[in-house]
Amino acid sequence: MKKTKIALIATLVVCFVLVIVVGIMRYTSLDKQILSVINETHTVRIELSRHSDSARISIEDKETINKIFEDFKGTKLKKVSGTPTIGDYVIHIYYKNNTMGTYLGFSVDQEGKYISLSTQSISNSYKVLSGDGFLDTINSLEWEQTDK
Repeated sequence: MKKTKIALIATLVVCFVLVIVVGIMRYTSLDKQILSVINETHTVRIELSRHSDSARISIEDKETINKIFEDFKGTKLKKVSGTPTIGDYVIHIYYKNNTMGTYLGFSVDQEGKYISLSTQSISNSYKVLSGDGFLDTINSLEWEQTDK
């Protein structure tokens, strides 16, 4: 009887800890998801497209890239299993260190409430919880209009 109670309590504690850990893992930030994989030794290029008006821009200027990355800081995210239609903004961040290159891509809905983030092997969707200024620099850029 005593062993059964101890086993039951231990099982409940383990389940409680697992629920907490899984809940914590659902929360992250935009800078953690993007900036944690890019460092100063990488060569970075950002390509942006905006579907609402078929505009595009490619950025290699380090100062502008740093401003965009600065806007990302403090944007809190919560992982979600599904999102509404995403993709007014599509942002590809290409980075290269010596000979190996890779990319991060993410799309943002028109209101800036949901983000879909992808690497070469993983894709996750997030709800933006705070930090509504993460598109400020991107919106202030001079976009090139393309044919629809």
